[in-house]
Amino acid sequence: MPLASSSMNVLRLKHRDALVLGIATFLGVFALDRLTSDEFSLTAFYLLPVLLIGWNCGRSWGLAFAILSVAAQSGQTPLDASHYTKAVYLYIAYANVFLEYVIMVVLIGVLRTIYEQERLQSM
Repeated sequence: MPLASSSMNVLRLKHRDALVLGIATFLGVFALDRLTSDEFSLTAFYLLPVLLIGWNCGRSWGLAFAILSVAAQSGQTPLDASHYTKAVYLYIAYANVFLEYVIMVVLIGVLRTIYEQERLQSM
């Protein structure tokens, strides 16, 4: 009798498994972000847990992780503020990042719907 494959399919995780993996990924990116300097942006890496959660757990969880990711990045606000002439530009930059994350969560939700429809039609 063949052994069951132990590999995970990230496209079909249970909510609990997706949340655990998403939180672990987020904490890893967060720790790496704190260990690196301000010149090295990990904004794109914060998108990984947002997309993972948005795909497997839905739009509301994806938006929650988007908020969490932007909050984690803005935790260094006093350090980043020196790069901008006015503080308002810093917050506009974070608002842009949040808007990008929201767009990605909405698009990943649409993609998941289309994926499920095609998967069901192919059966």
